[in-house]
Amino acid sequence: MDTTITATSSELTTIVVTLAMVLPPQYLVLSLAMALSIYLLMLLMAVSWEKMKATTNFMLISTMVKISH
Repeated sequence: MDTTITATSSELTTIVVTLAMVLPPQYLVLSLAMALSIYLLMLLMAVSWEKMKATTNFMLISTMVKISH
């Protein structure tokens, strides 16, 4: 989990730096805000995905237990 977050944050930094070079200064704050919101959304999706996988695994295991007994 930690490795994915650091990977996305380094990608985010690259995106922000690229935007800073391309865009004029008045758009920099806007682009930073957008990048941050995208990053937070990605984090939320990653967390919910982990929870979803855990729930699915639990359901599969409980179903298997019911079938075997």
